[in-house]
Amino acid sequence: MPRTQDASWLQVLETLIRYVFNFVSIVLISSAFLRGKSLVKSVVRQKVLIVYLLWISSSLFWTTSISNTLSEYIRFLVTTSIAVYLAQTTPPETFFSLLKKALFASLFFSILVCIFLPGYGIMEQRSSVGPLWQGIFNHKNSLGYVAALSTSVFFVSLLFIERRSAFFDVLGVILSIFMIFKSGSGTALVSSALIISVGAALRVFQKFPKHFFGFSLFAGLALISVFVFDPKILSILSVVGKDDTFTGRTAIWSGALEAIQSRPLTGFGLRGFFLPSYRESSLPYPGDDLVARLQWPVPNAHNAFLQVLLDLGLVGLLMFSALLIKALRKALRLNFSHDQSQRAQRLWPIVVLSLALIYSVTEIDLYLPASGWVCLVFILSAKFERPRVHAKNL
Repeated sequence: MPRTQDASWLQVLETLIRYVFNFVSIVLISSAFLRGKSLVKSVVRQKVLIVYLLWISSSLFWTTSISNTLSEYIRFLVTTSIAVYLAQTTPPETFFSLLKKALFASLFFSILVCIFLPGYGIMEQRSSVGPLWQGIFNHKNSLGYVAALSTSVFFVSLLFIERRSAFFDVLGVILSIFMIFKSGSGTALVSSALIISVGAALRVFQKFPKHFFGFSLFAGLALISVFVFDPKILSILSVVGKDDTFTGRTAIWSGALEAIQSRPLTGFGLRGFFLPSYRESSLPYPGDDLVARLQWPVPNAHNAFLQVLLDLGLVGLLMFSALLIKALRKALRLNFSHDQSQRAQRLWPIVVLSLALIYSVTEIDLYLPASGWVCLVFILSAKFERPRVHAKNL
């Protein structure tokens, strides 16, 4: 939890951030509704997305906390509307540029908050690198995810965008990596390293698409073999502050899998299993027994797919997976087209989705109505330049 000093300033800052978010959301949603017919047509084309949102709203009938579910559902509607509106009005290359600037600004303002309002920006929790930063976010892991996303985006831009933006891209990569270390998020550090590897590999295999799946299969089998024949390899996790339980996450995962057996199809409703860390309630929650057993206030399942399973059941998980598969298929077809123009435009969707999937193993950011969800819906809804030749087998 953040330090309690400068309480009045912290309340002012939290209120200011909330009002700015609400104001921007209202402006964007109002602009979206002005487009009316075209916006509706774009949404209607995303049938799986519509059914998924309807299923989320249906969870109001069986959730433990109607207020939590309703407020989170409204956030989903807001962020989805914003993403669809941006997809309708903003070319993908412009969205990519806006995404870079927004990520840079969030990290820059996080530094300012940590320097001038440490009571909010710096957590009481410490690590081997010192006090852990959360910046303008509500937890260090949220800052870590944004910093990892920023690293991926700026890395892609550095590889493929014209030289006149190289200084900004280098600065963005340096700032992003710095904030990953200050957040102390091992997941962000590992994810960024993997994404840089994925980005570099995709850059190579853009020229040799026929060999991509063969190489991927070989690399995957080799990785599995390493873990099978030498289980102690997990000891390398200590380098980033983790252990073979992923800092206690395996106990959460087993407890979540046990709990879902009582409601396998529907789940417990959106945000209806764990009590969110930023709320107080005297009502019992289904996750209270698990929290008591683990002896710490677990805010979520620390795995995006398990969280979807807890909230929306197998039905919701199938829909969520279908959205991801559709977005990944679109991103892969775009990446392996033979059109060599606008290379960053073709690469950034698959890099961003790869990061989200890697991060989803230990965090739930992709499932939250935030930056990851906006990118997912944008990729689903945007009209990318049609490639000249498609990869038929994707």
